[in-house]
Amino acid sequence: MFKKLYFKFELLRAYLRKNIGFLFLGLILGSAASYFGPSVIKIINAQRLQTEVIGVNGLYTVNKLPPEIANLISFGLTISQDNGKTIISPLVKSWQLDSTNTVYTFNLNDYYWQSGKKFTAYDVNYNFTGSKIQVTSDNVLKITTEKPFSPLLSLVDKPLLKKDLTGLGPFMVTDVTYQDSYIKSLYLKSRVKGIPDKAFHFYPSEKELISAYKMGKIDIIDQIDDPQDLENWPKTEITPDLNYNRYIALFINTSKIKDKKLRQALAYATPKPVDKKDEYGFHRE
Repeated sequence: MFKKLYFKFELLRAYLRKNIGFLFLGLILGSAASYFGPSVIKIINAQRLQTEVIGVNGLYTVNKLPPEIANLISFGLTISQDNGKTIISPLVKSWQLDSTNTVYTFNLNDYYWQSGKKFTAYDVNYNFTGSKIQVTSDNVLKITTEKPFSPLLSLVDKPLLKKDLTGLGPFMVTDVTYQDSYIKSLYLKSRVKGIPDKAFHFYPSEKELISAYKMGKIDIIDQIDDPQDLENWPKTEITPDLNYNRYIALFINTSKIKDKKLRQALAYATPKPVDKKDEYGFHRE
């Protein structure tokens, strides 16, 4: 009996002597996992939750991104807001219009591309018919139109982007995947503390977009025309959004309405938008 116990003891001691290093390392790793594991899991989950996974309906290329995405990556000289107002962007310190209402002068702020290179007036690459861009210094840009053209200020809201999608805005492109030359997914990293990253996934049809949402592939649908299929879907909130960039024009053949008084009555009865603009149609705040 004693010999058997002695034999087992010697066998255990030999095993420990041979594997003491591995056992000690396992003890350390196990203790570390028990102590730090919950904190690491919380960090991973927090990082995962900091990315908004958004579905977009439509096929787009790098040169033609949806405005709502391009505006996250960069700025134009102006910003067109959801309420229809236009204000100067962070790139512009001030602007002036000369007495002929044809020369727009933009004084630029000191700003930097996401690559770290300084932004200058030479980086502005707008090309509008009937206008000419002149750079007078790194921080001064002039746009001259052939005749007074107040809508120009709403045209220079197009975000300025490099070919590799380097921009000037609060989000930086970190990865792009393609399918048949169209963007399949686009990942944006937030440059602002407390603002989550964004991952956009593109679908060729609204039906596929809704299907991806129901399968849990995306958390948010950017815009759909008919959300009826999701009205009763669990944990889903639908928020109506009035798009000011879409219009419906109705042209009436007035030759069929002979009575001048009736035509005037229709004109007076049509609601007219009331908005405060300056004499050039530009909103200031």
